[in-house]
Amino acid sequence: MTSSLHPVPKRPRKTSPLLDVLMLERKQKARGPSAGQAGPRQIAGLASLQSEAQFQEAVIEFARLHGWLVHAERPARSDKGWRTPVQGDAGFPDLVLARGSVTLVWELKSEKGKRSPEQEKWWKALDSCTLVRPRDWPWIEEMLA
Repeated sequence: MTSSLHPVPKRPRKTSPLLDVLMLERKQKARGPSAGQAGPRQIAGLASLQSEAQFQEAVIEFARLHGWLVHAERPARSDKGWRTPVQGDAGFPDLVLARGSVTLVWELKSEKGKRSPEQEKWWKALDSCTLVRPRDWPWIEEMLA
């Protein structure tokens, strides 16, 4: 049996349009103290363009780019509609991120999203759970970079 010595070409990474915009803003910001600063209007504009699912996708992608392990549960379609199969209690936070000795537990919400009663129970039970919204993107970059 012969093995190929040629490396398998990597498939091009699919990035979300939102993450592309945010990464572009980050590059511009790095060019100078005022040239690429993302002002409140820009952040608010980006925040209004995305759903919670799109926001979560962008956060996960950014976290993986910076070496974080990511745990997130995804809903699946069943004969009874969309469900997220869990063995434990419902309402667990959206993301658990780990890198080195740091673990982050985040509940992601759209700008106007609210926690459900089940999420409130987890919120009270976990001291380290953080509510994160799209307008928090500069803070997200700081935490995950």
